[in-house]
Amino acid sequence: MKQLTYIALCIALMGSACTKQQPEYPVQYYVSVQNIWGVDSHPTDYPAYARLDPFLAVSHRETTNLFNLLFPATDGIRQMAESGVMVKLEQEVDEQRGGDLALDRSLGDRLTFFETSTVFLGFNDVNTYLTLIAHISPSPDWFISAYKVNLKPNGEWMDSVVIYPDAYDAGIDLSQTFTGDAIPANPAQPVSVITTVPLANNGVVAPLAKITLVRIK
Repeated sequence: MKQLTYIALCIALMGSACTKQQPEYPVQYYVSVQNIWGVDSHPTDYPAYARLDPFLAVSHRETTNLFNLLFPATDGIRQMAESGVMVKLEQEVDEQRGGDLALDRSLGDRLTFFETSTVFLGFNDVNTYLTLIAHISPSPDWFISAYKVNLKPNGEWMDSVVIYPDAYDAGIDLSQTFTGDAIPANPAQPVSVITTVPLANNGVVAPLAKITLVRIK
């Protein structure tokens, strides 16, 4: 049944990409990200050419962190938050994979309003957590993240789940506007959850993305 589900989802969501051989992980999910960052939900200074840059989805252990709210951003998070480029962050994740701290990673597409991108991600009984990250563009150093989501709570894999990721400030630029001049933070501040305008309204940021996970294996 899981194999049939995988084939059906492949055909519906990825078309010819189904012919690409997927890695053999004992558990596999499809991860679908939809950009829901629009002028109606975020009217304050909504920027022209608003988008979410290509996202990175990672499966990992409970003790693994791609970023930490108590510390300044890593080089990979800095590069992603400033420019949307994932090269250094992918390198950091690959180091974690080599050290058995993470299992799999997948890179999705850039998304404008209401566009969707889907990737496949492998898990096992040691690596049951998902972290997903994408740069908010334009912005000084802001990003969204589904941070350390456990897909096997209470010892059972979830068949499906919908997640609305939080918005974060990487702590490397003090500017509080989407397209204003850079104001470098010196020293860099810890990564923090965004609670201020223009993204927030009364301290709350409405979701910028909808993440849907469905187990296919």
